[in-house]
Amino acid sequence: MTLSYESVDVSADASRSPVIRRVTTETAWPDDATVIRANDLGVRNVELYRYYAESDARTVYRYDLNTDTIERLGNIQELAMRH
Repeated sequence: MTLSYESVDVSADASRSPVIRRVTTETAWPDDATVIRANDLGVRNVELYRYYAESDARTVYRYDLNTDTIERLGNIQELAMRH
């Protein structure tokens, strides 16, 4: 399972809002989805790490909309403990 979040500089283009534009139809509850998408919360990302670290083992990735790149950040439990 994966937790991914999007990073975008909205100051350059207000039409590219960081608000999630995709809705998962894979499951009835978003936390049960194979991939969970969230906005990049900056220093508050640790809240996501800690929340999901309690429920299951996920790998966290950052997708940057500006550069169209994906960065693997690590295991959710390790990230929760580190921050």
